[in-house]
Amino acid sequence: MKYAAGAMYVKEAFDQASKAVAQEMIADLREAFQNMILTNDWMDAKTKASALDKAKQMLQHIAYPDFILDNEKLDDYYSGASDIFKFAVQASDSYSQMVEKLSRWDLEYEFKRLIKPVDRNEFNFNSALVNAYYEYTSNTINLPAAILQPPFFHNTFPRALNYGGIGAVIGHEVTHGFDDLGRQFDSFGNLREWWDTSTKKKFQERAQCIISQYGNIEVYSTALRLNGRLTQGENIADNGGVKQAFKAYKNYLKMHGEEGRIKGLEQFNNEQMFFLGYALLLSSGACMRPRVEKLAGMPSVLSGLLSYGRGLLMSQPY
Repeated sequence: MKYAAGAMYVKEAFDQASKAVAQEMIADLREAFQNMILTNDWMDAKTKASALDKAKQMLQHIAYPDFILDNEKLDDYYSGASDIFKFAVQASDSYSQMVEKLSRWDLEYEFKRLIKPVDRNEFNFNSALVNAYYEYTSNTINLPAAILQPPFFHNTFPRALNYGGIGAVIGHEVTHGFDDLGRQFDSFGNLREWWDTSTKKKFQERAQCIISQYGNIEVYSTALRLNGRLTQGENIADNGGVKQAFKAYKNYLKMHGEEGRIKGLEQFNNEQMFFLGYALLLSSGACMRPRVEKLAGMPSVLSGLLSYGRGLLMSQPY
């Protein structure tokens, strides 16, 4: 019952001011990314136009869907979603009975979705989960409410820290729409080839640089090396994400002026604080710390590694 759980979290623990600040930042990030597409020198004109259209058509699902805060609408959603059995959890039910009823309801709901048209506007997540992701088949970025908190973000943090934190996360998800897998889907999430042959070749040449670079990184304090090919999608997204976030932050400074220096950290300017914010994200407990035997091959478990963070920031021309 992701919407019910999400509603409880949003009502009890979510600061509504965070949603407005996040939406403002996302607009800045998307503008920066679109400018990156326009100014790149390796895409042909037709592919570039299609890429720009995909970036503009990308939908953003931020924090929570509005209907979950209306108890009547939320009740209507759950009461009308099951045709096979009457869904009712009783206070007298055992834990296993509750799990069975919820599992049956969830399974029926998912099967019903298969015969309905794709709704790109659907918030298909639990707002109480700390997560962020991109959906290839709908061209959407998804940012549940629970990720809009430290160490990623706070609406009272200096923007340097927010752009270096949640900004890089958002940029990561946007870039997934154009990585080795995302580039195979069009503006509306349809699987089709829309890249010119010569442009695709140039992309693959650049992707090979990422593969080679990360394939030569030795995992900190182990004798293992990263698998650059299997992790290329995440590595492309991380590089694109931090670059996009930094450009967006510099645009923010042009519009609003320099931020005041942080007490106790006066020796660091705004741009340096951005990268300290990003380093905080990489070093936090929120980053995954997988078992050693998985490090060399899993594509999405590397963000907490010291060696990985070094490789990423060494790739940035700043």
